[in-house]
Amino acid sequence: MKRTNIILFILILSVLFVGCANEKKYDYPDYFTKQYCYDNYSFMDYNYKYEKAYENPVDDSVLIGDSGTFYYFYAIPEISPDNFLACRVKFGFIGSSYRYALLKANNYNIDPMLDWNISKIEIFLSSSDFGPYYISSISTNTSPTLIEQLKFCINDTKNHLLYDLYMMQETHSIEVQLNDKMCNVAIRIHFNETEMIIWSAAITVYNGQYYLVHRKEVLGNEYLIPLTDEITEFISSSVSSYS
Repeated sequence: MKRTNIILFILILSVLFVGCANEKKYDYPDYFTKQYCYDNYSFMDYNYKYEKAYENPVDDSVLIGDSGTFYYFYAIPEISPDNFLACRVKFGFIGSSYRYALLKANNYNIDPMLDWNISKIEIFLSSSDFGPYYISSISTNTSPTLIEQLKFCINDTKNHLLYDLYMMQETHSIEVQLNDKMCNVAIRIHFNETEMIIWSAAITVYNGQYYLVHRKEVLGNEYLIPLTDEITEFISSSVSSYS
């Protein structure tokens, strides 16, 4: 009897597991091939991130670009793949280093930072400046004034500073301790239209001022985005209250 119950329990778990696994897969249209994605989609501002992606890539395969780059294309839950795709990029044949980016269809003329409505600003702890990779939230702010200021700072590209090697040596991250490890403080922007796509940036300090690190391309130059006094105060007070 006990053996029968164990076998039955295992079978139930197996059915549940298969069901959950199937829910994580996406049934792509026939025209969605890796070559179609490569030809008809472009990388967005690298600060755009996707929260989740389906586990099966387009074609269940990869495309090797001219420089030996591997591209994996994925649909994003709640988002039409005709508009946006998630992309995992692997550089070279050796190693397992990946970059995660958001792609937009070339015929889809929507930029979330320009055309969508921001729902809130979030200050969070990150495990890396390059991601930045989310660990936990510190605080959020829904002030329309603060949101408009931050949106203006990001879109006002003429005032962005090239983040060259000299400046990198003169900057430092904002660090706080979480349990037994040090984490960097970063910022991300949420949109009313969907929680699946966000805009995220590391925060760095240069000459005593806070800046956001803006990467326009996956391997392109980085820029520093200057912030208003009100945004700086929000970041500073968030860090102080957490510490």
